[in-house]
Amino acid sequence: MVFGTFDVIHRGHLRYLREAKKFGDYLIVVVSRDINALKIKGKKPVHNEQERLNSVQGLPMVAKAVLGDVEPRSWLVIKKHRPVVIALGYDQLKTEASLMKQLKTLEWNPRVVRIKGLNPRKYNTTRILNNAEKYAE
Repeated sequence: MVFGTFDVIHRGHLRYLREAKKFGDYLIVVVSRDINALKIKGKKPVHNEQERLNSVQGLPMVAKAVLGDVEPRSWLVIKKHRPVVIALGYDQLKTEASLMKQLKTLEWNPRVVRIKGLNPRKYNTTRILNNAEKYAE
């Protein structure tokens, strides 16, 4: 299982998903809700949650894409799907702290791994979009 906004799919996302898929036979991708993406990133996604969900679901390495919890960091999606492995991206540090705290209360212990970024300075979508807006002015 992986988590992300996946607003504009790029090479960094594809690598993240391919690397996460190596840890199991069935990759579930949790796409953040619009309201949570706004809270986390500080701006509304370019694409709405349904469009982002559909884009991710169409990727060959993805077995299932689901929308994340309405309440951020409630981890109901983990309780529902009970993944064996949870793969976090290089930039999901706050997610990791909250996740590890929650996992201590559950009845099972999925493996948590960190996926290294593919040149994060180049493939960070928020940075790319912010720069595009700056140059458009």
